[in-house]
Amino acid sequence: MIVDVALPIPVGRSFSYRVPDELAPHVFELARVLVPFRYRETTGVVVALRDGEDEGLKPIAGVLDFFPLLSDELPALLRWSSSFYVTPGGIAFKHALPPAGDLERFLSVEPGGRADVDGLPLRKAIRRSGRTRLLQMFRDGLLGLRETLTGEAFAPPVPALPGSDGIESRKTLLIDSVKERLAHYSRIIPDHLERGGNVLILVPDYYAAGAWFARMLKETFGSRVLWFSSGTPVKQRMETWFRSRREGGHIVLGNKNCVFLPLHGLSLIIVERCDDDEYKNEEGFKFNAVRVAVERARLAKASIILGCAVCSIDAIHLARTNGFGISCNEWPAREGYAERTTSVSSPSTGEIIDHLSAEAGEAGREGTRVAIYAPRKDQGSYLKCHACRETLSCPGCGEALIYDREAGSLVCPGCGARLAYQGTCPQCGSSAIGFSRIGTDFIAEHLRKAHPYLTITRITGDSLRKEIAAIRRPRNKGAHVLVGTQSLSKLYDFPADRLLFAGWEDLRKMGGYRSEEKMHQVLLNLLDALTPRSIMSYSARKESVDPRDYLNISSFAEGELNKRREAQFPPFVRVFLLEARGKTAARADTTLKKILTVIVDRGLEAALLGTLPFERPPYHIRRVILKGDENLLRDTFEQLHDIPGVNIEADPISF
Repeated sequence: MIVDVALPIPVGRSFSYRVPDELAPHVFELARVLVPFRYRETTGVVVALRDGEDEGLKPIAGVLDFFPLLSDELPALLRWSSSFYVTPGGIAFKHALPPAGDLERFLSVEPGGRADVDGLPLRKAIRRSGRTRLLQMFRDGLLGLRETLTGEAFAPPVPALPGSDGIESRKTLLIDSVKERLAHYSRIIPDHLERGGNVLILVPDYYAAGAWFARMLKETFGSRVLWFSSGTPVKQRMETWFRSRREGGHIVLGNKNCVFLPLHGLSLIIVERCDDDEYKNEEGFKFNAVRVAVERARLAKASIILGCAVCSIDAIHLARTNGFGISCNEWPAREGYAERTTSVSSPSTGEIIDHLSAEAGEAGREGTRVAIYAPRKDQGSYLKCHACRETLSCPGCGEALIYDREAGSLVCPGCGARLAYQGTCPQCGSSAIGFSRIGTDFIAEHLRKAHPYLTITRITGDSLRKEIAAIRRPRNKGAHVLVGTQSLSKLYDFPADRLLFAGWEDLRKMGGYRSEEKMHQVLLNLLDALTPRSIMSYSARKESVDPRDYLNISSFAEGELNKRREAQFPPFVRVFLLEARGKTAARADTTLKKILTVIVDRGLEAALLGTLPFERPPYHIRRVILKGDENLLRDTFEQLHDIPGVNIEADPISF
């Protein structure tokens, strides 16, 4: 027997191996096998089996699975995802399977008269008797496995009916406040649970919005709520994995990785805050969990709800083209936010800081809570020479530099280079250097100096768990100033009396073709989470923008869709970003030539938007941008992945 094995490496093709006779009875499609690759052994997934002998092939070293772990719609979903997101199948399959070590850690051999392994943890039984012998005993019915976390037998799950018996599958895009969304979910979920279906709820994060939703749902549904995400301990994660694959009646709550979780009788999928960029997986398998969830619901014949306070343009287009019912409740108008919003333009950054300081002082006197939003978390960016008016930029890639105060150095957000801060302008030598933009670090530090008696907490995405714990301390229940980025919009537990925007309009310079959309999303998500009584927006006079112009959800979406349709930008086309990487410029250029050769050979020249040199030390990078329909690279991506040094991303957030 010969098997084709997909390995979790960025190579388009699979690899053929010979199966020794003693392992042949235990090999099946989608089994994980241990194979020699280069100078080590690695784990891959069997994607094809065929009869034959080829002594020139290396033999597989072992079979890791006792039976298929991927069932129901998951194999089809993973194959679709691999093709749609132009990712080698081995990487996609690895993303959906628990590590073999984690699985074996929580399994034991059932008592059954086998004195040498009876009742042993599976790991110990493997060491004592060998994996192949245990596989044979399992196959012959002489050995069973038990889940130590649940006490149940570990066996192939009983096939479930598609969707949930008796419930018609529905597709809904719900745009409303978080209070109304949660109420809607709580009305819909019980019918699915009572019929034995599992409900999957995706949330964008674990510690803030996710933890809040978990607490709210547990108040209603108790122990039926299970957590599964990369932020949870492996023991809790594996217990959820065991329970959800075997039994129904659960609400499984998790982040983007949860979209590939095996779920018995999947009946309903809810994607909460479907506009959040956190659903785009940026490491390894670069998929978008919102789009994958829609496909999974289709394959499983399950209902799906995309819920949000403000929808992404991509999600609106996705809903329209996939037959969703769309419920857009203009909740900002219902809550009267236009009447509560004031916009102030200032001639300088210094005056904006003075306004923020005055608001913080008033909060201290009144014992109220103020939230201050700024788009950047650093001290400041766009360091500018006031003498020659030049912006300090990275010598490698030309990106504007930001200042890291703690390290006393300049950092390039583009290529990651770190440079010594000399205190003078490299163009004219002047020492008149200042920030043309300010970040949360700068604002928080200034307010602490001006109001040392106030509790001031910085809220950014890199340490939310610690910051939320600090806010919850009893001594922080009075006057409080929160200074943060869009992570403030995850704090559903902490309503603010006043919400202040400092430089919100700077998002226009940071979001590429999605800049207006990002301004709209940040504004409405902050209002949804913090429910402020009043809103003040402080902006530079020459760049002044009124938030009230962004409060109407429907009109904004239609305007943005029309602009993108005319320009032929996403979501009306797909963009594919190809990167040729090399430790030297010559190697990157060689890889680029190979990419362009494939593009020409495949007749894709019309889809080529251009190439762009880029530096990200220690790599030299050449970017290639292609634009076309969703099938543009379907028959080509495996050939491209076979070129060493190539990285491919479908639907990049910016390009």
